[in-house]
Amino acid sequence: MSETYRLSRRDALKYAGAGLAATTLAGTAAAHGGGAEGHPESVGDGSAHAYVEYEGPGRGRLSAIGVHLTADALSNLPEEPEGWPFPGVPADVPYTVEYALDLPRGNTGHFSHATLDWNPGGHEPEGVYTHPHFDVHFYFPRAAEVATIAPGVATYTIPDEQLPADTYYADDLPAPFPSAPVRGVVPAMGEHLVSVPVSLPTPGRTDWSVFIYGAYDFDGDGSGDVIFMEPMVTTAYLDGLAEGEYRPLPVPERFTDGGRYPTEYVVRRTAGGYDIALESFEHFPGTD
Repeated sequence: MSETYRLSRRDALKYAGAGLAATTLAGTAAAHGGGAEGHPESVGDGSAHAYVEYEGPGRGRLSAIGVHLTADALSNLPEEPEGWPFPGVPADVPYTVEYALDLPRGNTGHFSHATLDWNPGGHEPEGVYTHPHFDVHFYFPRAAEVATIAPGVATYTIPDEQLPADTYYADDLPAPFPSAPVRGVVPAMGEHLVSVPVSLPTPGRTDWSVFIYGAYDFDGDGSGDVIFMEPMVTTAYLDGLAEGEYRPLPVPERFTDGGRYPTEYVVRRTAGGYDIALESFEHFPGTD
């Protein structure tokens, strides 16, 4: 666990969102059969671990990747310390606690690692994401590579066929959503793209669950790549979850590397807690 100070964390969304279409899952609180679990990390009074699931016998085709939170992980979560922001930290930087979650050994598809970020006061933009919530990042690049990402403004272009459907740069959002002045890059994370409506909480609600793609241009050639997939879920949403919900994800025509990628985002209550997962993997072509 580490305390993480995010600079310009979400210079992306300065709007009120639209409602999310969700489908209730009845009786889908299934165990992680045919899968594997990563090492648990202490979170609140409980724990969290990453997991994967497979189709077919053994560790065949990847069918799900997720994070499981035990029910008591929502109790006694870290709070923003007194005196935050500390001297030298910009006033608009939110307090975040990051938990690095090991993926299980073996087949994890194109995913290299995951992080669970706890935001006790939420983060900008004000009134949109400023509620206590978890950010769950599933990264494609390795952690050491992601750590090299410096804060700044994105100027690269993601090829149209690699930009997920209904997904936009923060400075070029469709009406009626006001655009941000720049495309901010969060250090050790990347640029956050805006998918309509799946990235947008319902205005005025604190019990929300959304999804965001992340991007970056590592080699500086002016062509960006999708580098992470990020569910965001408030504790109020988890507290009120009776069974589970899934949402179809906007997907691109192709990813940088061809292979199987998730097409649905699922949040479900299980017998022992909660799953926040990416599921329903399908094959996509690569750019080569």
